[in-house]
Amino acid sequence: PSPSPSCSFTLSLRDEAAHVPVMLRASFADRTLAWISRWGCKKLISAPFLFYPQRFFEVLLLCQQEGLKLALNGQGLGATSLPRQTLERLRELRVSGSVQLYCIHC
Repeated sequence: PSPSPSCSFTLSLRDEAAHVPVMLRASFADRTLAWISRWGCKKLISAPFLFYPQRFFEVLLLCQQEGLKLALNGQGLGATSLPRQTLERLRELRVSGSVQLYCIHC
């Protein structure tokens, strides 16, 4: 990420119809990490903000029957529930914002 405190990034998960049922958003301005639903509902992740400007980090998303689990740098940060049908239709992950990608594993 860039050193600007106003930077942020978003991981958007899209289904086969290009709908976005859930996003993960990290904001450096208010140091929050949150799940955002298709309808704009924000669920803050109650964990220390582990992102730092100019440092590498690893985000892991694990798709399970009950929803998505999140880990940052190997530390579990919780989950969000999604209906099984929604999970089965996920096809794409988009990354936008103030980050540089170095490696993606599927």
